[in-house]
Amino acid sequence: MSMLLQATVTISDFEKLRDGLKWLQSEVGHPEGFLSLRIFQAQDDPARVTMLEEWESPDAFQRSFET
Repeated sequence: MSMLLQATVTISDFEKLRDGLKWLQSEVGHPEGFLSLRIFQAQDDPARVTMLEEWESPDAFQRSFET
């Protein structure tokens, strides 16, 4: 069964978030068990952002910290 990890935050600069995620991908690559990352901006407040990660399993998510 897959696992979803959700985080909702308020940010001041969406482009910095995007740049940071690109940097993270270049450093970490594509961890085993990682399925997807989606980012949503609230229509009523573009500074409120929700990130949704999908992992193959909770174990895959935990293993990503070991590599």
